[in-house]
Amino acid sequence: MINNNFYNFPVKTSVFIRWFSLIVFLSNFFLKLPFLSSDDIAIDEPITLFFAQKNLAEFFSSLKSDNSPPLYYLLMNFWTTLFGNGAFAVRFPSLLFSSLSAMVIFKTGYRFLNLRTGILAALFYTGSTFHVFFSHDARVYSLFFLFSSLSFFFFLKLCTDQA
Repeated sequence: MINNNFYNFPVKTSVFIRWFSLIVFLSNFFLKLPFLSSDDIAIDEPITLFFAQKNLAEFFSSLKSDNSPPLYYLLMNFWTTLFGNGAFAVRFPSLLFSSLSAMVIFKTGYRFLNLRTGILAALFYTGSTFHVFFSHDARVYSLFFLFSSLSFFFFLKLCTDQA
């Protein structure tokens, strides 16, 4: 049995966890937001824009020459249609995915270990320069990390629910 009060945190209801999850999301979002468009689009971000600006018929035929998963490009295709292709606009989804990952990390640590572990894991993730860099990059990496975090959460959930 998991003991979430091991460190004597005053957790009485799941309302606190929901609010804290929101705080983790918002703190990640607002800490990473200010410098989102401070750099020009460079390195491999133009590849994302290349695929995002194609119409859907060209999009699917041109995926044969790329080895990246197409979901991010497809999302960016719709995103750039709605919000344009400026540096801030194309990096914003990565910021959202990165901030959602922090929430998943907190919930994974809390649910399967204890509240302190969830808080520390979310804080380490928030302060990680590696993840700050990828939240400012218009590439698939933050979406991939979000899906990996969700996969880990649901795998542990599956393992503990069957025990």
